[in-house]
Amino acid sequence: MAYVNRGRGNWRGSGDLPLRSRGPGGYGYRRGNYMAARREHGVVTPYTDVGDLLESISREDCSSTDQQELSITGTQLLASFNWMSDIGANPCIAVPGMPPKWAPLNESRELEEDKGIFYRDQNAAHFPGHPLEPTVEAVQLLHPSYPGDAPAGGYELFGCGSTLGNLYRFVSNNGNDAKQFRALVEVIGGTVHLIRREKSPLETIDDVKGFGHTFPDAYTTMHKALSDASTHQRVIGYRFAGINCLVRFEGDGYLPEAEDPYEHALSETLDSRPTQRVAEGSTADRGSSVGSSSSQDSLEDAFAGLSVSPPTTSQAPLRVESRGVLVPQNAIFDLKTRSEWHKANLGKVLRVEMPRLWIRQIPNLVLAFHEKGCGIFNDIRVRNIQKDLDEWEKENKSNIRRFGTLLQRVVCAARARSDGKMEVIFNGGDRLDFRKQKPDVAPALSDAARIKWEKWLRGGRYSHSKGEEEHFEGSEDESSEGDGNGNGEEDEPDYTVCDRECGYCGRCK
Repeated sequence: MAYVNRGRGNWRGSGDLPLRSRGPGGYGYRRGNYMAARREHGVVTPYTDVGDLLESISREDCSSTDQQELSITGTQLLASFNWMSDIGANPCIAVPGMPPKWAPLNESRELEEDKGIFYRDQNAAHFPGHPLEPTVEAVQLLHPSYPGDAPAGGYELFGCGSTLGNLYRFVSNNGNDAKQFRALVEVIGGTVHLIRREKSPLETIDDVKGFGHTFPDAYTTMHKALSDASTHQRVIGYRFAGINCLVRFEGDGYLPEAEDPYEHALSETLDSRPTQRVAEGSTADRGSSVGSSSSQDSLEDAFAGLSVSPPTTSQAPLRVESRGVLVPQNAIFDLKTRSEWHKANLGKVLRVEMPRLWIRQIPNLVLAFHEKGCGIFNDIRVRNIQKDLDEWEKENKSNIRRFGTLLQRVVCAARARSDGKMEVIFNGGDRLDFRKQKPDVAPALSDAARIKWEKWLRGGRYSHSKGEEEHFEGSEDESSEGDGNGNGEEDEPDYTVCDRECGYCGRCK
């Protein structure tokens, strides 16, 4: 059964790729010329609906000689989910869901080019009131309390593949190829959240070209229990540049073993309790794990006490179903289709994909080449790229160091705000703006979801010290009061990643 294409169009590419795009390049231009082409047509103009300027920084401002951590370490898989509803219908996710399985055709056949409606941001299109909410619901359902094997100091930053990728491109590009972007920033439970912001939650990708959607429809399959699923979203945690990060991204699919354990586990689950149970997930390699809180008892308790998120104006509540199996990160692949003439520059194709795959910690790549002018794929390469990622990380220390410094500055700037809110905006050129959020910007989470998420996040900061844990448990009712750091006005702000160069707290100098 083919993986149902129901708007899997959110951009998963790199803005500086000189290749046909599935996202911003969907305007029909090659990615490397994206900004120049849009300027030529007069459609790129600076964002005007913005708040007051707080600070403007350049790429050079992100240069640092600090010997900070330049590798991603301690990668853990925390959660995953699939969207089960159509855009505009009553929103529904399946937790943990499951990515489609790689299932190549026995004989190649000509595929049609992509056509249809493809949304830039799947989560915003499905749940426009609070696009972050399905993610935090999925994490908390699989981990009702803060996992014991998660970072002892808690998570300091939450981002997605898009927001983090945009920030990386800002510090690493020459300026001409970087696309405009903006992201809302909000501190919840002491954790700085980067929330993707497009022009509209229902913004679509115009004039999509190529086979980036019809190919996976033909070459992957989805288990019958999730045949109505669309995008598969994943949440991992890792440490980078001294920051404990949570990262959400879309997974294209997984590579099965000779006897697929995930299909077997899901079939057994369906035979017993099809809607009230989630099979225990497997532990991925490289330190990835789902934690002890994913046991069957804790999951059933979580679903038994589940209350769906309250609706915002004209938005139905989020419904959560127990379906799927947690597939480890080492089995996940990213998929790219290219015209056969790109085979002569295979090294370049791989190099430009590395930053995106590195941020997502995806160790496998399916690269499919089609014949010129038609959708026949006779050269499909499935490759484990973990060694390539490790080598890329070593060769790009300068850009990675700037990226880490920028993330530290974002965290410090957001925590220094009394309301814990700001917006990051890039209009092209060499400057990145930190601005106030305008008053009409909705909060990242509904009130009920925020209280639950704050408590979960703070569990990481207090659960490793008995005295602090008792203090936290006794002050739950105060979690939604005080400044953006979750503190009362007289409490100390959190300077976890503040350093002498950032200068925000004024105490390091």
